[in-house]
Amino acid sequence: MPCTPFRMPDGTRGIICSRGRRRAPPACSADCCRNESSFQCDYPVGAKKTCDRHLCGTHVHEVAPNLHYCPECFARFQREGGRLQTDFDFEEQP
Repeated sequence: MPCTPFRMPDGTRGIICSRGRRRAPPACSADCCRNESSFQCDYPVGAKKTCDRHLCGTHVHEVAPNLHYCPECFARFQREGGRLQTDFDFEEQP
């Protein structure tokens, strides 16, 4: 358990301890990109499943508010006519 001492501007001292090392966020999964991932692909790929590829801000495609696709899924989305799946259960829509 790593502990870090600190001192406040008024001279107060303290120690902050954590349970373990903080893991770095995953890297972007786009080819030749090692930027930090801030998004995951939300493209539905099965019953209640999404693509979930990790993406940086450069490679993500936002197709709706809080709905992001990776480059491959975005290309598939455009080929299929841009039909959004809006329900959260990811069930087949007519």
